[in-house]
Amino acid sequence: MLTSVGLVAVAVAFVVAASVVLRSGPSRATGGAGPSRLALPTTIDAILGSARLLSTEGAHAKAEAILSEATRQYPDNQELRIALAMELLELRRPEEAYDQYTAALSIGPREPAIEFTAGTIANTIGRLDRAIEHYEAAQAADPTTGDYPLYLGQVLAKLGRYDAAKASLLRSAKLNEDRAVIWGTLADIALRENNAHLSASHAARARSIDPSNAVYRLIEGRALNRIGRPDEALELFIAMPPADRRDPDVMRLMSESFGLLNRPRDAALIYAAAADEDRSDGESAFRAGEWFDRAGEASQAREYLGRAALLGHEAAAAVLERIR
Repeated sequence: MLTSVGLVAVAVAFVVAASVVLRSGPSRATGGAGPSRLALPTTIDAILGSARLLSTEGAHAKAEAILSEATRQYPDNQELRIALAMELLELRRPEEAYDQYTAALSIGPREPAIEFTAGTIANTIGRLDRAIEHYEAAQAADPTTGDYPLYLGQVLAKLGRYDAAKASLLRSAKLNEDRAVIWGTLADIALRENNAHLSASHAARARSIDPSNAVYRLIEGRALNRIGRPDEALELFIAMPPADRRDPDVMRLMSESFGLLNRPRDAALIYAAAADEDRSDGESAFRAGEWFDRAGEASQAREYLGRAALLGHEAAAAVLERIR
């Protein structure tokens, strides 16, 4: 499933904007002060400013320490909870960050951008049911932002709830039909539902919007192979830069296309070129040997399978023995 969107980074951008709005009003320093472990500035704004300065300098652990103490002293301040969560994300502690977002939402206000970020973090830590709840809440509060139904649709697709996912993705498309990821995700779902013609159509639309993204070519190529149009699939891959054609998924699909066209030698040459370029690439050597064997070129098959066996490929020795 497409996950290319930099989920947490995009979500944090929403919350940065939200936190700026929150800080534009008077500070809400609610909650009583308890015993202090750190000497904190005297106001919420000063605490946030100090933490923000440390964060911009890359001192995320120090910023987290200040904000953790501040949330103990002011447990009902939403701004502190969000700022702490953002530092925890920087420190690669997403489970703790999610706890801070749920606390921030319980304090209120339940801003859609905060719901969205909570959902995205829940998604990254595998709490998909909670992610759906947050995305639905964000969408209900702000039905004009296309990212909310987009991310909701992607999570629903992960869970195999394809009808609901498609409905959500189409809602996103109505708000911004030029988002390639929407059509790419719909193409992926169609392929999973064995509707290869529709998948190829959606993938072509995604590719026309974002031609540099190889993911859409891969989906379209799979769909084209499945509906018996491997020559068109090959055209997609041949148009890619040579370095991109060395991607294992691309080579696999290209060799599949050549196989469907009864051109096993051309499939072998793809892998042989990769194996010759990187003499430590045992997998490509093995695949080259397999395809040369199918093409009836025994000496070439033995050469590449022997190389793969020497490189430790587990299956190569058995295939080589069979050929011998």
